Amino acid sequence: MSFTRNVISGVLTRLFRRKSMARESLELNTSQLARVLTVWDLTALGVGSTLGIGIYVLAGTVAKTQAGPAVILSFFVAAIASLLAGLCFAEFGARVPSCGSAYVYCYVTLGEGLAFLMGWNLILEFVLSTSSVARGYSGYVDQLLGNPMRNYFRENLSMGVEFLATYPDLFAFGLVLTLTAILTLGVKESTRFNNIFTLCNLCIVSYVIVCGCFKVDFHNWQIRPEEIIDPNVREKAGSGGFLPFGFKGIIAGAATCFFGFQGFDTIATASEEAQNPRKTIPLAICMCLGIVFVAYSAMAAVLTLIWPYYLQDIDTPIPYAFEQLGWPVARWVVSIGTLFGLSTSLVGALFPLPRIVYAMAEDGLLFKALARINFKTLTPTIATVVSGTAAALFACLFNLQDLVDLMALATLFAFALVAACIIVLRYQPEENMTTASESGEVTGLLAGVVQNQIRYVSDSSVESQTMLRQFFVQRGRLPTGSSGKAASWLTVTYVLVALALSLSLSYTADSLVEKETWAVALVGSLTAILILLLVAIHRLPQSPQQLAFKVPLVPLLPALSIFINAYLMVNMRMVTWVQYSIYMAIGLSVYIVYGWRNSKEETRMQGKYDVNYDVK
Repeated sequence: MSFTRNVISGVLTRLFRRKSMARESLELNTSQLARVLTVWDLTALGVGSTLGIGIYVLAGTVAKTQAGPAVILSFFVAAIASLLAGLCFAEFGARVPSCGSAYVYCYVTLGEGLAFLMGWNLILEFVLSTSSVARGYSGYVDQLLGNPMRNYFRENLSMGVEFLATYPDLFAFGLVLTLTAILTLGVKESTRFNNIFTLCNLCIVSYVIVCGCFKVDFHNWQIRPEEIIDPNVREKAGSGGFLPFGFKGIIAGAATCFFGFQGFDTIATASEEAQNPRKTIPLAICMCLGIVFVAYSAMAAVLTLIWPYYLQDIDTPIPYAFEQLGWPVARWVVSIGTLFGLSTSLVGALFPLPRIVYAMAEDGLLFKALARINFKTLTPTIATVVSGTAAALFACLFNLQDLVDLMALATLFAFALVAACIIVLRYQPEENMTTASESGEVTGLLAGVVQNQIRYVSDSSVESQTMLRQFFVQRGRLPTGSSGKAASWLTVTYVLVALALSLSLSYTADSLVEKETWAVALVGSLTAILILLLVAIHRLPQSPQQLAFKVPLVPLLPALSIFINAYLMVNMRMVTWVQYSIYMAIGLSVYIVYGWRNSKEETRMQGKYDVNYDVK
């Protein structure tokens, strides 16, 4: 019994050992990467990676198929959901401005095991993002030229393998490798390229919006069904007016629009190369989301005002609308803008990838060679070349259309976990946030839950009683070890109940509409439990630590972010979950075989070098 307990305790200690925030801060101060990025560079990086081809396509598609003119409200809801996640990233940017982004946030809060899975998750997200943008870029250029590449490669290089693309996309392959070479030149050089293209993209977006203002017709927001002549079109146009598809259409559109805001987390991966990152990272994230929301909303408003929502073209809504209005020149302007948007999206997708790999390798969880820095360019050259080549091969060989949902699931997982980290960290005592993990005490979020169950058989219930009393304490005191563990317990429970409520809402929607008693009782009970959990967390004492930026209304806003992301996740297709589970299982195998034994935290636990840093 004792041997089994020791083995399980040792495994849990390693899975949930946390990286000290004090040591992380010291490592950041001695970072070998060049700190040259200003707040404008960071904002342009975020805007560029977010405003890709979606700004020219998304509004028209959602307006026609999901929300009608109320697509503006869909963008507003999506912006709120993105802002909640952005605020969480902003606070961590002020706490731990590391190039590892969400990976490091998990490492200092939840422990090494979940941190590795988060890093592995981010690698998937950015590889798929880079590859899909590159293939989209290739297809768009090919279309403008009359499809010569597609015709040639299909005839001469057809692969004929079910899970691969129809033909190898050599243009996409070369495009990613070219950008990889640019990124190895130095962060300032690559961001200068991004800044120019982002500015050009914003100018073209502004051109479209301003030109559209001269053709607005507010009657397009008040169209009645009887005004639609074609019966086939009328059948798909909803009830007309500003809300033709009702509230349900707004929410469905918001789920699609949410993915149009992906990319702001790229800013967090540039933390180690930013000037004064504790201030510039939060500011850049907020500025990025503000600019993106204004651009998307203005584009959606103009597009639905100049041309009826039910007549929008799904593939090229803006050129089509202007062509119908007698302005065909806009088609070419938008085509140029699309290329600028795709270029900045490609930079935004590839830029964070080597930095995540570098951060994990620096901690010993991936091969050490990937953490080497080129002392001329001050960039992680090996990580850049390896990750860029991997993304190029994906773009060349795989048809990534079916993997878009997989990329979205990876993003939602990252957002939800970062929000959970914010809640846990806000209620930890100062010593828990600054002491290292070498003491062997498991203080991670899940470790506190599991280890307490292991100790329950042989230990007294004094600690459990102490933690229980924390649920009813008055605000105003400083957090303690017991209150910190109570926050961890409550957060774990909240996440599980949020998942249960999300599943209930997803699978009992029709029953809820019919007001069936069992469905209303189930959803009502789970909602009440969530509210009680939030009240219990709120009553715990928060850390008084002063930061350049803090998420307001904790735990409410991070909790909302967790719930929204959980709801979107459970609505993913089952095949997406199967693919995601297989990928994460591969990552777990890598951690067990290599990362576990080569982690810096393992070295510290074995006492191979001094674990105490003189932080002054």
